[in-house]
Amino acid sequence: MLLRHSLVWPFVARHMVRKSIAGCIDQLEDYYTYVMGSYLYHDPTSMPSDTDITKGEKIESKIQSAIDACSVLLELTDHEPRFRGPYPKLFYKEIIVSMRNILDRLLSMRIALLQMPLVVKHDICAKEYHVERREMVSPCLGNASSA
Repeated sequence: MLLRHSLVWPFVARHMVRKSIAGCIDQLEDYYTYVMGSYLYHDPTSMPSDTDITKGEKIESKIQSAIDACSVLLELTDHEPRFRGPYPKLFYKEIIVSMRNILDRLLSMRIALLQMPLVVKHDICAKEYHVERREMVSPCLGNASSA
């Protein structure tokens, strides 16, 4: 029984690492949408409510816990029998580090948007800047994940 579990569990861990990383990336995407919608574009003339702030903190802690779970699952893949060579642990570790960096950037964005004066928010939400901002977001997130 123990031998069977030791042979099956690493395969489950490898599968769960890939699945949980994909889930974390999806959560990061949803959190970015939440931050932009609740802290910037909701109403540029008012500050976010206390429930928005509390919900943002809860989402952050949930994503951080999911990223930590990815790291634990990755460590469980060390003792796996593998016919195709060693498991690409460094590759997945870099993905996890990048997810932590993106979460840190999103946390910084949330805090900056909370402290941003309403006049600046109103200027940012002006339609003239939509094209330039859209072209700017992709390189910023790309640099955040490679940092």
